[in-house]
Amino acid sequence: MRIPFANLALRLCTFALATFLPLPLLADGMVIPQRAYAIPQIPDQRALIHYAAGKETLVIETTFVGDGTNFAWIVPLPSVPDIQPASTGLFPTLQTIFEPEIVLSVTNWWLALPIAAAGVWLFRPIRRETFWWLLLIGIALLLAAMLMPALSTAKSRAVGVSGWNLANVQVLSRQNAGVFETVTLKSTDPASLIQWLNENGFEAPTNIMPVAADYIREGWVFAAARLRCEAGEKTTRATHPLAFTFPTAKPVYPLRLTSMATRSCSVDLYVFGPSRATAPNFAVQRCEAPRYGDGDSKLRLWPGELRIRHQELAKLVARAPVATKLTAQLDTPAMAHDAYIEWGRYSPSGATVYARRAAITAGGNAAALLFMVLVAVWWVVSQATPSLQILTKRCAPWLAAAALVVGMALFLALPKVNNASFRTVPGYRWRVQNNTHWLSLMIQDTLGDTNVFPAGAMPAHALSPADLDRLRQKLLHPNPEVWPFSPYEQPLTNFFTAEPIRFEVSPGNIMLRPVPHDAATPARGYELVWHDLDGAEAIVLPVNP
Repeated sequence: MRIPFANLALRLCTFALATFLPLPLLADGMVIPQRAYAIPQIPDQRALIHYAAGKETLVIETTFVGDGTNFAWIVPLPSVPDIQPASTGLFPTLQTIFEPEIVLSVTNWWLALPIAAAGVWLFRPIRRETFWWLLLIGIALLLAAMLMPALSTAKSRAVGVSGWNLANVQVLSRQNAGVFETVTLKSTDPASLIQWLNENGFEAPTNIMPVAADYIREGWVFAAARLRCEAGEKTTRATHPLAFTFPTAKPVYPLRLTSMATRSCSVDLYVFGPSRATAPNFAVQRCEAPRYGDGDSKLRLWPGELRIRHQELAKLVARAPVATKLTAQLDTPAMAHDAYIEWGRYSPSGATVYARRAAITAGGNAAALLFMVLVAVWWVVSQATPSLQILTKRCAPWLAAAALVVGMALFLALPKVNNASFRTVPGYRWRVQNNTHWLSLMIQDTLGDTNVFPAGAMPAHALSPADLDRLRQKLLHPNPEVWPFSPYEQPLTNFFTAEPIRFEVSPGNIMLRPVPHDAATPARGYELVWHDLDGAEAIVLPVNP
């Protein structure tokens, strides 16, 4: 029995209307372009590793907690390091530039399936009832496949010579690195090592003795750093990182001492080297050949491409050909061994992830395309080879199922992120430029009020960290009558992270510096420098109190 064409046309038109009518609702956010940014997740430890020509640069940041004036930070290393300070903006820059592009929406190409069905009916190339039933069944199954995932979703004291004369401890070097006093030690006895550290104000915990003994047997050295705080102060704060450069046959991230301090630790490693990096118990979150932005001054706001224009970072990694981000959640057994870096074959990954809704659409597109191809092949074979008509009729019901399987497989294979792990913002550059302009005016007014902020008096001078902190605290409480801001125009919020803006060289944050001048003419004003996603100086505005 043939399907009446009037009835069939009514079904197709109803389906097409039901498909297209919700599109204005689904297009929410398309009138104002939206971009997605990952919500920052700060691990317990993060480190930068650069390795080339038998030399490793290891940059680590830490947090000090405790009472008193002296806090120890002890790093075991395979050889004597050179120790230098790194800026606080280094790791926020790494975290931001390694963010993947988050695909929020995909064009609904699967809608070509009902359009093709309507076209076939209009031109009437065939009138076989099997074809029409097959087409309608396929459309229904594709709709079900795309709806089911969505429905399931709905459900001190100074370091001196005292103490170093212990027979089993040798002081190899002393260096001042930023706010740290550092010393590099070599020892033949763990008890003597801990005694030296405690006598010289580095307060080493005694439970590290077994691990220290293992490092001593392997011929490693110990770099100890000390941060001075105010007497009696109890603090938890992140300091600037330290960069350790030392020769080694194989790049390594030391973990064994960490196992003495905690039972679980999340770690991010940013590894720059000759090829794709791997390490035991670590997963590769992203691997890419970075592009270094020499002479590239274009403002960049959108994640995805791994481009390095942050001056300090570019210097540290020395134009390494490949960058890899490794992540891990380590327990005590996993931290019983140091993480040695291995080099594998380069294969880029992790540059793009999909919102769940976009992944569903992409799977639907693939299923629709495959289904139309299979139907076309099925029809050509059935018409060209009458002897195979029985076989083709038996195969017909499986065409839609095969297309569905491929579409679902693609949906499952695509890297996805939950909606709770990212946020969307209006994708307009004028918003960033407008907010930076407002911020420069706010700073100008605050610096101009010398009763509130005496450091703003002329001539301009470089502001100390304490000055910048006072300025930031003042800016966080603007007069709403003078500075009325909407939620979408808030100059005190980092555009990329939605966190309060900071005075540091990192994406979305700012620096305030005196206008460059010569010896004969003192600086009479400041420059507000805003950094884009690469950490480059993207917007520079004058600030004249």
